[in-house]
Amino acid sequence: MVLANSDPGNTPTASGNGLTWVEVATANTADSRNTLTMFRAMGASPSAGAITFDFGAQTKSRATWSVVEFTNMDTTGTNGSGAVVQNAKNGATTGTALTVTLAAFADVNNATFGVLMVNNNPTTIITEGTGFTEVNENKVNAIWAIHTEFKDTNDTTVNWTWDVDGFNQGIAVEIKNATQA
Repeated sequence: MVLANSDPGNTPTASGNGLTWVEVATANTADSRNTLTMFRAMGASPSAGAITFDFGAQTKSRATWSVVEFTNMDTTGTNGSGAVVQNAKNGATTGTALTVTLAAFADVNNATFGVLMVNNNPTTIITEGTGFTEVNENKVNAIWAIHTEFKDTNDTTVNWTWDVDGFNQGIAVEIKNATQA
C-alpha cells in the first residue's frame, strides 16, 4: 500500500524485489489530491531489494507505504491473483469513522485485510475494527496516516475509528485461504 499527496494525485506503479507488482485498487480523496493504492505480488520466498513507487514523474510532497506479507494464502494464478478474491473501497471528506463493506465471502476459511488513509495531526489515535489486529500504522509529516488491519476470519465490515475529523479513504480485500486452492 502506498499513500501519496499532490495536486492532482497520479496512480503509482510499483517495482522491485524481483516481483511483479499489480494494482489491486486505488482510492482518491474527494479533492483528488491524495491517493491510496494497494498492490499485490507473489514470490516463492522472501526476496531482497528495494521497492520503487513511480508516480509518472510527479513530485510528491508527502508519501508513506506499508508492505505486508501473508502466509497460508492461495498461490494459484500469477502475481498473487489467486489470493485476492474481492476488494472494495470507501471514503469521505469528513468524519472520525470509516467502514468499507465487502460482499459475502466466497468461503468461511478466507481472511480479511484493510488499509485506511486519514488526514490527521500528531495526536490522532486510529483504532482498528472489532476483532481486527493492527498490522502497522505510519504517519507522514504529522498530516496523514496509513493504518493496516487483519482478521483471519470473514468480516464484510472492515472499519476504523479515530479522534480527529478529516479526509479518509479505505480499501478492503478478501484473502483466499490456501486450503481451497
